[in-house]
Amino acid sequence: MRRLVPYNVFTPNSTDDKNTEFVIEGESLDEYEIKIFNRWGEIVFECHDPNLGWDGTYGMGGMDAPEGVYIWKIIYKLPDTDERNTISGHVNLLR
Repeated sequence: MRRLVPYNVFTPNSTDDKNTEFVIEGESLDEYEIKIFNRWGEIVFECHDPNLGWDGTYGMGGMDAPEGVYIWKIIYKLPDTDERNTISGHVNLLR
């Protein structure tokens, strides 16, 4: 069984180049959508490209999101099936 593997903590800072984005590792996908929500249920990040990760910013001005726990939801489809899968979880943003 193929799996997507999300990290549960990331540290978007400029002091090093380690763990600076929330990214998903896994197999190639035909369709992909990720949404990340703050504690009030507002979408702070949405993307349809599995090669892009969340850098811890939000809004048109790219403001730094505050430290804390964010909820993510991913809907994806694998190349060899028509079935859509949904996974969700949380990620801790530390600065």
